[in-house]
Amino acid sequence: MKNRFFFAALTVVLALLSACASGVPEEHNAGIRETASSESGVSETDRRANEDASESDAGRSVELSDIRSVTLRFDYRESHTQASNLFAVYVINQDGELVKTLFLPNFIGRRRYYERRPDAVSGWVALANPSLMDDSELDAISGATPDGGSLSYTWDLTDENGATVEKGVYRMILEATLYWDSETVFTAEIDLSHPEQPVTVREERTRSDVDTNADMIANVTVTVD
Repeated sequence: MKNRFFFAALTVVLALLSACASGVPEEHNAGIRETASSESGVSETDRRANEDASESDAGRSVELSDIRSVTLRFDYRESHTQASNLFAVYVINQDGELVKTLFLPNFIGRRRYYERRPDAVSGWVALANPSLMDDSELDAISGATPDGGSLSYTWDLTDENGATVEKGVYRMILEATLYWDSETVFTAEIDLSHPEQPVTVREERTRSDVDTNADMIANVTVTVD
């Protein structure tokens, strides 16, 4: 009889202890977890914030690593004849529209001699239509023609307004007036959607029958960084 009473009492005590343990509020459990995390030096909230920040930084790194520049390099030899020593460097898109002018001689831009010399860098003139540009716009893209030597011009993948261009196919052009209407045009096609593709430079002459100042531009290369 005593044994049965002892076991019955023991069963009641165990049941009460089990009920107390299962009845601990979830908020209390969360507090315990938060306290444990705090003891390790980082709260659960901070840990999640750090994870989100890391993911965000990773996304920005991928985006920034995709930004590149394109540089045109060449050797320029100054000519001592008239109607020469003019060149322009510019970028067009796959539709043949002018995207950005990297260099234009003062003779054509600031001094507006394209009105007297329609055969000078005529390709750029046709695309840019400088008659519609004000003096400040022409001043911004014009400069003194170098005396000679190794030159380079870099395109930072922006348009005339400073906005980054969309991915696609672009052409970097070096147009040089050798002698009157005799020009040489170097074109490099760059596919920004496939930067792994090699860039080749193609040359075209407008007057194959004129050799005057044929060596004014040499060793033209284009590199993508």
